[in-house]
Amino acid sequence: MHFGSKPTTGFFANSGDTEWVDDLLLAVGNSDLLLVEAYFFDKPIKFHLDFATLAAKRSQIDTRRVILTHLSTEMLRRVRETGYEIAEDGETVINLRLPNTYSWNHPLRC
Repeated sequence: MHFGSKPTTGFFANSGDTEWVDDLLLAVGNSDLLLVEAYFFDKPIKFHLDFATLAAKRSQIDTRRVILTHLSTEMLRRVRETGYEIAEDGETVINLRLPNTYSWNHPLRC
């Protein structure tokens, strides 16, 4: 799911509690930022996305930046292995650069 419509100037996408479905590629397509769950490192469970699946699909995901969120205790212990940005409680994401247009300085609260 993404917030708002898909403007030509860019947008951010967010995936909450969902396992991998190819429709995510359509929802995320050409986004500037994807906030995405990585509940476990490599243990698939129903209704949740694991990091290994996300990493395997990353080349198909058309987004400029990925931030992982909704991490289990097991995943938190392994975040350094991912090489991805991790959302922190209360973190503000600013200065999201949108292609050939403007800087978006409205904070996104995680």
